This record gives sequence, structure tokens and C-alpha cells, in this order.
Amino acid sequence: MRLRQFSYFVLLIGSLLLLSACQTKSMQATTEQLEQFIWQLQSLDGQKTIDGTKVTLTIRGDKITGTGGANRYFAGWVYADSKLTISPVGATKRMMMQPAGVMQQEQRYFTLLQTAQKVEIEGQILILTNNEGRRLEFIPQPEL
Repeated sequence: MRLRQFSYFVLLIGSLLLLSACQTKSMQATTEQLEQFIWQLQSLDGQKTIDGTKVTLTIRGDKITGTGGANRYFAGWVYADSKLTISPVGATKRMMMQPAGVMQQEQRYFTLLQTAQKVEIEGQILILTNNEGRRLEFIPQPEL
């Protein structure tokens, strides 16, 4: 009888854990979560990134770095009281013509990155949003 009760208990707990894992509820990100990965941009204000480009974001301490598609970039950042502030982005000055639109995408990315004010994690997706609701969506970069 006790074994049966224990089995039901384990089944109940397992079901609850499974249900909670399936939810895509967004939550505020912690600095530790943000620093855990190199993040790869998937969506820039609702548009998929241009095929053949790789836009990344790495957060370490009070600095962010990455690639904008054509150039490497860097900036300072502060995340306190659920508010994000990113300093103006500095970048190398490499010019790329291919794939088509890469330079325009990079400029849009830098503009949205500098205006981001809110940070959330929804499942495995990192979302940065500005006060106009424009979003950058990242996934953890696949391991090489």
C-alpha cells in the first residue's frame, strides 16, 4: 500500500514539474543568466536576420561585446532595478557588401541595442525591448 502511495506521489510531482517546464512564461533575467551564454540574434524587430549573417551578444561584467554581422562591437551596460541601460555602441569600421543588406541590418541592430530598456527570458529566448516595444530576440549560440 505504501509503495502504491509513493508511486502516485512521484507521478504527481513529475507531472507538476513537466507542466511547469512546458510553460513559456517570460521572467526577468538575472545577470548570471545573461552572462552564461554567447547569444545569437534570431529576430530584429520582428524580422528574421539575413541568411549568412551572424549577430552575437556577449555579456561579461559591465561590458557587452559581439559581432553585428559585419563588425565587432562593444559597449557598457547597467542592469539594475529591472531596467537596462546600454551606452553608445563602438564598432570596427569594416564594410561588407554581401550578403545584401548586412550593413543596414547592423545599423538597425546597434540602434535597437542602444535603446533597449527591458530584459526578459522566455524559455531559452533572451528578449531585449525598448520603450516603443521594438524587440531583439536571441537564442544561446550553439556549441562548436
